[in-house]
Amino acid sequence: MRGTVVVAEDDPGLREVLLHVLHEAGYQVLLVSREVDTLATLRRLGAQCLLILEAKLPDGASEAVLQALASGPGHIGCPVVLLSGPPVESRSPNVVGVLRKPFELTRMLAVVKAFCPSPALPPSPARGSAPAAA
Repeated sequence: MRGTVVVAEDDPGLREVLLHVLHEAGYQVLLVSREVDTLATLRRLGAQCLLILEAKLPDGASEAVLQALASGPGHIGCPVVLLSGPPVESRSPNVVGVLRKPFELTRMLAVVKAFCPSPALPPSPARGSAPAAA
């Protein structure tokens, strides 16, 4: 689904901020918090989405998700942006960027737009207005 961002973040406040900002930018946003939900959602969507993944989800879930994306059954090739406080390095071929917390929302949006084009539709004409002449 073009224009879909899956957010896997364990901080409820940051999840809500990302949901609001991405939704306002025209993206469909799906929030997940567990490894199993993340993988099920990504398998359903395929490579037509972007995953924003907390680099240090509890119980090593982040690494498990990255491994499943790179080598699991059905190989889900969606791009991943990691969110991290301390510097992180990932060898996963799916990771296309890292945003270090705290990050500017404009920077986050720029990264998202680079890897997940929004399904920006032209605004609907006002009711009763005629189309512009060519």
